[in-house]
Amino acid sequence: MPSAYIHLHKIHVDNTNKCQTLVQMSRDRANWDDRKLSLMLDLVAKQKELCHWGEKGPTSIGWTNIYRSFNDSTKLGYNKKQIQNKFNELKRLYFNWRDGRKHTGLGRDPEAGEVAVDSVWYAAVHGVLAWTLSFNPR
Repeated sequence: MPSAYIHLHKIHVDNTNKCQTLVQMSRDRANWDDRKLSLMLDLVAKQKELCHWGEKGPTSIGWTNIYRSFNDSTKLGYNKKQIQNKFNELKRLYFNWRDGRKHTGLGRDPEAGEVAVDSVWYAAVHGVLAWTLSFNPR
């Protein structure tokens, strides 16, 4: 797999002598499905168990082990940066989800398995009197 991530192209603008540089992302993008994500996360967890872990994630040794094991298993040839980018994206999504749960007033009713809404929050956001709501506050 080529190591270049972007391609620069110079084009002439409207049949003039002016040139404009366009940046095109490489078509060598990683394609992730559930099986590949599961494998990558299992490999990350294994590196944590082996103490190849820093403050924010795997150490350089851990990433090397993840990268090699992932490509040995999948034969896809993803580079280390592609795997790290996906891991960081998943971390961002998790923290956004976790923090969003705290700030929106939404939660999950463990007994019913449904979304639970604090009636005071709902009333403030939607301009409804709290006592008019037909569901129970959590």
